[in-house]
Amino acid sequence: MAEQRRRNGAGLHFLQDRAGEIPSRKVYEDDEIVASRTSPLAPVHFMLVPKRHIASLAEATADDAGLLGRIMVLTGRLAREQGSPEGFRTVVNTGRIGRRT
Repeated sequence: MAEQRRRNGAGLHFLQDRAGEIPSRKVYEDDEIVASRTSPLAPVHFMLVPKRHIASLAEATADDAGLLGRIMVLTGRLAREQGSPEGFRTVVNTGRIGRRT
């Protein structure tokens, strides 16, 4: 985990959350994915993160397709369960230009 933070920038929220290093309210976890509430200000706001390291969506390969697909399918179910039955917005930030910090 420390090596991933070194490569991607120390203090990345999703790496710390995935490692259980910061307090968060998990709304889902299985062998491949963890989902946590990320904003106390929004009524429904959570982040889904693969447990397996994928450096960037820009670097994802066909080997990652199944996992990334499961994350997208899970998004709708969790949105409904967390209180947004009529729809939701999905944001994917990738890289510096995508505002991933």
